[in-house]
Amino acid sequence: IAIVSSNISVVMYVNSPLLILSFFIESRVLGIYSVIDRILQILKTLLSLLHQVSYPRICNIVREEEKALPNFIKRMYGVVWFAVFIVCLVLYFQSHFIISYFIKDTVAAARGSKLLTYFSFILFITSLNMPFYQTLLAYKRDWVTVKVLFSGALLSIFLNFILIPH
Repeated sequence: IAIVSSNISVVMYVNSPLLILSFFIESRVLGIYSVIDRILQILKTLLSLLHQVSYPRICNIVREEEKALPNFIKRMYGVVWFAVFIVCLVLYFQSHFIISYFIKDTVAAARGSKLLTYFSFILFITSLNMPFYQTLLAYKRDWVTVKVLFSGALLSIFLNFILIPH
């Protein structure tokens, strides 16, 4: 039940912005946002792969040598966060080049480029939660994880309804 609840929460906060935006903006702008969202989702998928690769190691550390966990997280995620930050800088400074690959219309590409610069550091913010999420799961705190994810999903939906019209 915890895994299903967690997955539902993730689907809610990942997909709700696009749905909520569709009520307030024209389809052309929604298409631009969708391109930006897809770019970020591709990069988040890479983070997810890293999460899946490192999670068994974290579980082994928790089971065998719990005191080594902070050092492992510092070593591994220090490198990950640095790399993700560099990717975010590239997104920020090369947004026009990246967007022009996906959107050929000059006006739409300019809008998309500006939007990508606004969202460029979301990937870094997303990467910050990875070790904490993995640690909760490794310590079998499934329901705490569900509560955090569900609360985050509700907060995301609420903030989308409040902020999108503005």
